[in-house]
Amino acid sequence: MAPAVSNLAREVSYPAALQLSTLAAGNGAEVVLFMTWGHLAGSAELGYANFESMQTAIASTYLTFGDALGVEVAAVGAVWWWSLAERPDIMLYQPDGNHPSVQGTYLSAAVLAATTLEIDPVSLGEIDGVEDDVAEALRGFAARAVASDTPWQP
Repeated sequence: MAPAVSNLAREVSYPAALQLSTLAAGNGAEVVLFMTWGHLAGSAELGYANFESMQTAIASTYLTFGDALGVEVAAVGAVWWWSLAERPDIMLYQPDGNHPSVQGTYLSAAVLAATTLEIDPVSLGEIDGVEDDVAEALRGFAARAVASDTPWQP
């Protein structure tokens, strides 16, 4: 939840990301930040009435970190936004509205693989538990994200 809470992001998450990024880069690794997704119903306790408001805060945090650290951001949460808006029939969440379903995990993996491995997510294979047409749609969202200069904008 820290990326959705500006003071926690600034005071806890950023120093940790800086330390990890420095250590990774010092060992020859390329750093890519994994933009997480907001809760399906937002988080009233954190002041977010819905997914969109929470995701906006999360995206802002990761993009700020990415700029400050000079690293790429895998815009997973932003792609969830597209999927939720355009294909609300695809359940990305487990029943708790926070954790990913098989479909949400597949979408996340497609975005991360496309971002880190620079592969076309459309070429990814099928997966047990995800219908072929749903997997195709999710791969399409991932492909659109990595092809976009601003994938975090819904």
